[in-house]
Amino acid sequence: MRRNQRNSRARKQAYLKDLEHRWNECLRLGVQASADMQQAARKVSHENEQLRKMLHERGLTDDMIKDELLSSPTTGGPSDYSSASKLFAKL
Repeated sequence: MRRNQRNSRARKQAYLKDLEHRWNECLRLGVQASADMQQAARKVSHENEQLRKMLHERGLTDDMIKDELLSSPTTGGPSDYSSASKLFAKL
């Protein structure tokens, strides 16, 4: 009987230790994912600044850019260049 209790406690301890390890790994991965997301957001922000600068150099104002972005559907696909085409057509 005591041996069964010891074995049961040992299994429970091992199970809890495994759960703690898995929890800590999830936390670590979550922090890493958050850092990766922040880095990607900074990259996109920088690229947007560069694109706006290029559009300004070609004579487009912030209002023109904003109006076009607001009037365009937000498909989000990389192959949807209709907004860019419309902006450059205004040049």
